Amino acid sequence: MTDSNLHDKFFKKIYHHPRHAQDLLRLALPPEACELFDLDNLTPSKDASIDPDTDKEKFCDLNFSLPLKDYPMCEVHFGVVFEHKTRNALTAIEQLRGYCLREMDRTAGLVMGVLVLQSKTAVEIPSSYFELKLKQQLPSEVIAKLRRYFSDFPIFVVNFPLLDDVRLQGHDIITSPCLLGMKHIRNLTPDVVAKMLAWCRALAPEYKRSLTSYLISYLGKADNRYDRKRLSAIEAEHFPELPAEGRIMEEIDFGFDEARKEGVAQGRVEGRVEGRVEGRVEGRVEGWQEASEKLVKRLLSSGKWHDGD
Repeated sequence: MTDSNLHDKFFKKIYHHPRHAQDLLRLALPPEACELFDLDNLTPSKDASIDPDTDKEKFCDLNFSLPLKDYPMCEVHFGVVFEHKTRNALTAIEQLRGYCLREMDRTAGLVMGVLVLQSKTAVEIPSSYFELKLKQQLPSEVIAKLRRYFSDFPIFVVNFPLLDDVRLQGHDIITSPCLLGMKHIRNLTPDVVAKMLAWCRALAPEYKRSLTSYLISYLGKADNRYDRKRLSAIEAEHFPELPAEGRIMEEIDFGFDEARKEGVAQGRVEGRVEGRVEGRVEGRVEGWQEASEKLVKRLLSSGKWHDGD
């Protein structure tokens, strides 16, 4: 798996879920702006990601809509682009701008973009199309002076290098360990990993197993120094007061084993069902063939149907 696919796949796997996608908005929007939206009614949208001209090209990694609290009949459409390379940030902005313009035409509604940057260093994001086009032509100090005079991008940015770890564990943010992992994935240390595992333990039971298993897999693939054995050792070293059964790695080990057993059992059941269904279908087909042959022979022998007719 390439570096790009690894990060993109993890991001999409986590944040395609409506409840998880709320976390991105809580990080991207100012708190007072968040209060305007009915986040509990966030709805994924597939239509918005398809280019109406080609039926193939995707504008965004994620698309969803949600109503305004005071105007529930008014939906706001969001497109999310994930970018983990600094040099591609401005291209991603162009991509989001195109999405916003097309969606405004398609929906005749309010459209906003969210850029999630997992870059190594912070990226200065232009505030308008004008600034984006002149970024390579004007000195940064001139752009800084002009910035307050123009702003036409309905785009919000989750800029990981600029986010404090404390904010990643803010109120109502349930994917906090995953956000922490995405921020520090290029400079993992045992202390950061220990913090991730501690945050995983703090998750509600309905999120703990799935999010932690995804995160552990992501850490191991991104940095092969952090396999399951090393992660278990780090947790034991940093939290010696915890009994083995209280450690997240032990719990997830058990969870994986149970999931494997459940998967094997389910596979056997599905295999038996599939076998029975397939057997019935094949039996019916063979029966039809045999009946057809008998019918043809009967017609031929009776003289009512001649071979070659």
